[in-house]
Amino acid sequence: SQEIMDETRRNFDLLMEELLPRREFSDICVLVRSNGHAQLVCDWLVEKSIPVITENSLQLDRHPIVRQMVSLLKFLDYPQDDLAFLEFICGQEIFGTISNIEHETLFKWLAERDKGPLHRRFSEEYPDFWNTHISPFLRKSGLMTPYDLASEMVSRFKLIETYPQDELYIRRFLEVVHLAEEKRGTSLAAFLDFWELSSAEEKVPLPESVNAVRIMTIHKSKGLEFPVIVVPFHNWSISGPDTSLADIQIDGQTMLTPMSSSLGDIYYENRTRMFSEQLNLLYVAWTRAGQELYGFLPSEKTRGVSPALAAINMILGEKFDDLGLLEYGITPKTAEVSSTADDPETREKDSPEDSCTIETDSLPGPELMGWLPRLRVYRHNLEDYSYDARMRGELAHNAMENLILTGNDKADCRRSAEAAFAKFPAVTEEEDVLVPEVTNMALWALSEPDVRTAIERGRPEVAIMDAKGEPHRADLLLLEEKRALVVEYKTGQPSPENEKQVKRYLKLLRDMYGEEKQLCGLLVYLDGKFTREITL
Repeated sequence: SQEIMDETRRNFDLLMEELLPRREFSDICVLVRSNGHAQLVCDWLVEKSIPVITENSLQLDRHPIVRQMVSLLKFLDYPQDDLAFLEFICGQEIFGTISNIEHETLFKWLAERDKGPLHRRFSEEYPDFWNTHISPFLRKSGLMTPYDLASEMVSRFKLIETYPQDELYIRRFLEVVHLAEEKRGTSLAAFLDFWELSSAEEKVPLPESVNAVRIMTIHKSKGLEFPVIVVPFHNWSISGPDTSLADIQIDGQTMLTPMSSSLGDIYYENRTRMFSEQLNLLYVAWTRAGQELYGFLPSEKTRGVSPALAAINMILGEKFDDLGLLEYGITPKTAEVSSTADDPETREKDSPEDSCTIETDSLPGPELMGWLPRLRVYRHNLEDYSYDARMRGELAHNAMENLILTGNDKADCRRSAEAAFAKFPAVTEEEDVLVPEVTNMALWALSEPDVRTAIERGRPEVAIMDAKGEPHRADLLLLEEKRALVVEYKTGQPSPENEKQVKRYLKLLRDMYGEEKQLCGLLVYLDGKFTREITL
C-alpha cells in the first residue's frame, strides 16, 4: 500500500543519513525482489544525489550514448529508416551537444508534414550540420567497417572528452563491435543483426573501485557479500502466472482453470512451492551481510499477507511484537570516509579486464578515416585465455574460413595465413613464426580428403536456422545429392562440447532433410592435426 511505501521511504532516508557519514557508498548494497522495487530505490537515492549502480544501469544497450550511436549506424545501413534517423537527432547526448539546433526548433520542424525521406528534408533544412557531421559518414559507410564507423563517431563527436564519466560504456561498446566483426564479418547489416539479438546480454564490466551504492535483486546476489545490506521490502506477494492458473485433465483433455483450494493437492503443492521460494529468498537476503543488516518490516496487521513476513514473525516472536523494533549487536564507530573512486592510481590498477584502448588523432574537416594509419587497438584479456589458447585459434579459424584454392596449395595456404595475421594488430609475436605455423595447419587440413572436398565445393560460415529462426553457424557445410557434411575447425584439446556443437548442427539438418541425405560431421583439430567423425 502507499502508506507502507511512504513509511519505508521515510525510514530508508533516515538510515542513509546514519550510514553515509561512516561508510563508503560501495560498502552498501540494497537487496530487492523485483526490478520495479529496484527502480524505486534507485529514484530515492538519485534524489538525494547518492551515486548508485543497478543491474540495469550496467546494460550496454540502455546507455543513451550507445543507443544514439546504434541509431546512427542503423540509418547509415538503410538511409530510408526515418525512425533511426529521428532517434539520432532527438538524442540530447550526441546531436543535442554537437549541434546548435534548439530542441524546440527541431520539434517544430519535425511537426511539419512535408513529403519525402526525413534525412533529405533535414539536409535541406540544416545543410551545415548535414555536410559536416552526417554526409561524410553516409558517403563512406559502404567502405568502412562497423568498428571504423563507431570509433570515428567517438573521435569526431568528441564523446569521451565530453562525457568522461561514460568512457567505460563507450569503450565497451567499441569492443563489442570489434568482437562482433571477428565472429560475424565486417558487414554493417551483420553487426546490426547481432546487436538486435544479443545487445540485452552485453554489460559493462564494473571496476571494484567505483564508489556507489549497489542495488541488486536477491536472485543475483547469491554468493556475494557486502559490509552493509539493506532489505527495504519484505511484504512479497505470491501472485503470478504460476499461482493464478492450473492445468487439469478432464476426459483426457488438458484445461486451464483458476487456482483454488477446491483443486486439492494441485493447489497445496503450488502454494508450498511458492512458500519455499520465499523462504529461500529470505535466507539469501539475510545472509549477504558481512557486518550490518537492516530490514524494514510492515506493521503486524499486514504480516500474514506474505510467507516471508510470517516466517520472520515466527523467528522474532514476542520480542518483535513488544518492541516494534529489533536491534542486535553494536553499531560500528564512525570512520573517516575516503573515496578511492577518483584516485588515478587506484583507477588504473582496478581498471576492467575487458577494456579497449584507442589512440587516435581527430582531424578537422569532414573527411573520415584519416586516422587509420595511426590507429592502434589494444585488447587486454578479452577472455581469460592465454595467447596460445585463444588468439592462435582465431588466426587458424580465419585462415581456414578464407582459404581459396587456385591450384597451388602451399601458396594459397600461405596467402590465407598472411591475410589472417593482418587482421590481428594486437599480436606481438613475429610474423615469420605465426604465418608458417598457420600455413602448415592449413596444408595438413587439405591433405584430408573430406576437408579438401568441403573447401572446394562447400560454403564457409553457413547459418543453419532452427525452428525459432535463430541462426547456428557452422564453419563449413558441404551439401551433396546424397550427403550433408558439416566441418568444424578446432584448436586445443578435444572436449564433449565440441561434439555437442556438431551434433546440434546435424539435428537441424535432419529436421530439414529427414532421411533424404546421409548426415556426417567432422571435427578438424588444426594444431593437433587429427580429425574426429561425428554422427547422430
